Amino acid sequence: MLQSQNYGDDFFNMQAQFNANVTRFAAFKAYHATQQINAKRADKNGVERSTEAYKKEAQGVLNAFNRYQVAEYNTTVSRTRTAKQWEEFTGDEQGNEIFPYLVWLPSRSVTKREEHIVFYNKYWRKDSPFWNQNQPGNLWNCKCDWQETDGSDGVPGEDTQRRVNHKGLEGNPAVTGEIFSDNATYFKTKEITIGEKANEEYPNLQRLIEHKPDKWRVDYYTNDKGFLAVERYRIEQSKINAVELEKYQKEYSASQTLAINNHKIDFLKEVDGRYDILLDGIPADLKKTKSHNHIVNYARHAVRSQGAKIVVFEFEKMTPKIHEKLNELARKKYKIIYFVSNNKTLHYINTTP
Repeated sequence: MLQSQNYGDDFFNMQAQFNANVTRFAAFKAYHATQQINAKRADKNGVERSTEAYKKEAQGVLNAFNRYQVAEYNTTVSRTRTAKQWEEFTGDEQGNEIFPYLVWLPSRSVTKREEHIVFYNKYWRKDSPFWNQNQPGNLWNCKCDWQETDGSDGVPGEDTQRRVNHKGLEGNPAVTGEIFSDNATYFKTKEITIGEKANEEYPNLQRLIEHKPDKWRVDYYTNDKGFLAVERYRIEQSKINAVELEKYQKEYSASQTLAINNHKIDFLKEVDGRYDILLDGIPADLKKTKSHNHIVNYARHAVRSQGAKIVVFEFEKMTPKIHEKLNELARKKYKIIYFVSNNKTLHYINTTP
């Protein structure tokens, strides 16, 4: 498993995405288990069971789900390790020149599985489409491994889109940000409600469930405060060109800072003339600048033309002139949140944390 990461650490984003994914998986699993236990109150003919008979049937359901949990835990550990290795394998440009391939190592299991045996001791280039769908850990309880190679070990594999995985374990987790894909059996339930008691203990959990993976990528989740979901179409918009990517990265960084500071953020797809995010459900626009020159104009445009109720400023550094402009906005009753890039501490004007 990834060790606990701090904001800004190499694997922080990956850990945050996995945490959200696994939490969602656990919520759907709990719902399925509860539904199956409730169904045991009566037999297949609809006759209500005695208390003793019901308890026995319910315990059988719990025992089954506990067995599943062993495989789910082992697979989570394996796919987390795979994702971390992928980042390490592919993130070093110099290393990629020396070791341009990855070789699939045989499983440590006594009983080998045919699905992966065909890959044993074969290697593919790191940029091969093969790795998009096939990695150690994409079968339940998989104990395969891989390592970098210069091509002197093993034999070359075929560049193919062939997919060998179990249902719910599709995709490269380092790329998708998911341990369990939306094909996992538990996720087949269209709608679930976690219940009043759970909602009191985990007020962000229903929000997590309602942000469907086909539309949203949840990148940061806490039980009760910080939350960041990115509309997937916004991610696609960032791929149009280098300018759009830079803009996305700037806005994403600000959104992440807000979430880390215990705000609930929906990072929305880009629509001309509209605010960038929902901040605790309130329309807000994101601005980044290193100068004081246009601060007032930025805020005015965001509120009057883009429908924002709050303007979030990121400053590369703080200066006396920037303070002057912020004071001017305060006098004009604008609602402002601001922070400095190298600090990330939020400051509030005419609004509260």
